[in-house]
Amino acid sequence: MRVLTTIAVLALLLFAPAANAADTYMVGFRTLGQWSPETGLRLDVNVWYPSSRPPRDLNYAPWEISASRAGKAVDGRFPLLLLSHDTAGTRFSYHDTAAWLASLGFVVAAPNHPGDNMDNMDNLLTWQQLENRAHELSGSIDLLLHDPEVEPSIDASRIGVIGFGVGGAAALLLGGALPDCEGWASYCSRTAPNDMYCNTWARERMESLCKNLPLTRSLADTRIHAIAAVAPG
Repeated sequence: MRVLTTIAVLALLLFAPAANAADTYMVGFRTLGQWSPETGLRLDVNVWYPSSRPPRDLNYAPWEISASRAGKAVDGRFPLLLLSHDTAGTRFSYHDTAAWLASLGFVVAAPNHPGDNMDNMDNLLTWQQLENRAHELSGSIDLLLHDPEVEPSIDASRIGVIGFGVGGAAALLLGGALPDCEGWASYCSRTAPNDMYCNTWARERMESLCKNLPLTRSLADTRIHAIAAVAPG
């Protein structure tokens, strides 16, 4: 996992110089939440960032993380990385990776994806799963850039996304990918008999998903300049 996240770090370093590469920071942590009745978008987001306060062990059962809760942020603006968890994950799933990236000089934001997390997977293998994730990640940028505590730490010209599993697929959509179902018709005849996508329930969902493709309008967010898709679903 560290190797793959290093790829994302290098991608961001390539398009604009970040803070001194020799700098390492203590890690601050805070949570943000927002409900928009206009869009129906619910956002619960964990944020890790460079801090000048020493970390403590924080208990968010069943997770225990090491960070300074609401710790004073280091002066300056840092690249923002959105971290999208896999299906059956949560905004805490990759807390160790998020803290490591924050110690290197990134603000890392991990939203919880409603309908596609460890407590609720109603959107599994649907177009809503992908489209909602893209909207939730873009909405997280809006939330962070309007938060008075977090915005001063963010360099809005340097924003990237790291997506795990189906989060990787959402990252590709935000980067401008236009998926289609050209290969689906023959997929189950070419794969193993017990492939998870080819049981009756999954096939019906995939067929319904394909009715929404190919896209006629990109879901790309032009504020995002680098993506890393880790085992994209």
